[in-house]
Amino acid sequence: MRLKTNQMHEEDFERLESKVDVLTKIMEEINNKLQQVTIIAKEPIASRPAANKKQAIHEAVQRRMLMIDHGYRLKKQFNLAQPPHANRIVAYLKTQDPKVFDGLKRN
Repeated sequence: MRLKTNQMHEEDFERLESKVDVLTKIMEEINNKLQQVTIIAKEPIASRPAANKKQAIHEAVQRRMLMIDHGYRLKKQFNLAQPPHANRIVAYLKTQDPKVFDGLKRN
């Protein structure tokens, strides 16, 4: 009786050992594939605050320059009630479509 139980335990042990070997091989394959793959993060990588601050200042200066350079000229050209905002000026310069200024024209 003892012989049978020892033999059963050895068989169980051998089955478990073979399963562990298979799992180890699978884990090694996964690790190898992970080393070859680039993982993309869901959240953007934080950039330096100084660069963002400089970029924001640069964009503000560019908007102000657009309004100075083109604002009053476009106001006179299209008979607008006030100089258009920088966003509308940029849209007009890209498309050359006067419909951008609808809603700003004088009656």
